[in-house]
Amino acid sequence: MKALQTIFIGAFLIACDSGKEVISPSDPITVASFDMRNREMREEILVGFKQQNIEFWINDDKSIGYNLVDGDRIDDIITYVYATYWVRN
Repeated sequence: MKALQTIFIGAFLIACDSGKEVISPSDPITVASFDMRNREMREEILVGFKQQNIEFWINDDKSIGYNLVDGDRIDDIITYVYATYWVRN
């Protein structure tokens, strides 16, 4: 059971990759991006963005781009998706 938990936590730690650059949230039009490698979670996050009318785009490197002003709402959506994914599995 502990091995399964360790594998599960490890999967979450590598599922999301923060961007390569540091961005200051002081500029309200600043953008950021993140990678989500888990296809199921990625789709659920994008659906959540659409439901909350959050502007996002897919970058050339397949990362998800967004405006930093939406960061708190995006964090809430991602946390919810992680929680529901964890409960289902």
